[in-house]
Amino acid sequence: MPDDGTIADTSARTTTPSAGETPAGAATATPEPEFDRDRAMATINNLRQFERQAKDQAKIIADMEARLKAIDDAKLSETEKENKLAQEASERATTLESQLRTERAQLAIEREARRLNIVDSETAALIISGRLEFDADGKPSNVASLLEQLVKDKPFLLATGAGTTRPGAGAGITNPGQQPAAGTTL
Repeated sequence: MPDDGTIADTSARTTTPSAGETPAGAATATPEPEFDRDRAMATINNLRQFERQAKDQAKIIADMEARLKAIDDAKLSETEKENKLAQEASERATTLESQLRTERAQLAIEREARRLNIVDSETAALIISGRLEFDADGKPSNVASLLEQLVKDKPFLLATGAGTTRPGAGAGITNPGQQPAAGTTL
């Protein structure tokens, strides 16, 4: 050791390997390829072009999705319109069926009332209308039995004589209970 007060380096000295030798414990390194500026720029340009194409395609996809939604909305609107028209047609058909049933019932009651010699078919219709039954075609099926039962229960609805008219109908000579007013001629 030197006496001059400096500390001598006692650590192991490393030596640099000479040409052709590899240092102990070091892996063999492959040489790095040289940087190719033109190739790097071509790769960057290709990536930029792909990005532009992807943006353009994203715009096209968004536009197509908007168009598809508009078409679906239009179809839905058409479907809603068709459903509304169908509902209105169904309601109209129901109303017409009800009117037809009422008219058929009235006609059947009038026919059967004439056959049974009932004086007031309108009164008879009002009495039996709540008990009418209809077949699959919408025609009343139990008018005859209802009117026959009505005649049994209320015999005053039957006409008794050949010349009898409805109560309150006509006055004068055919109805001796009422005299014509003075000064009127018949």
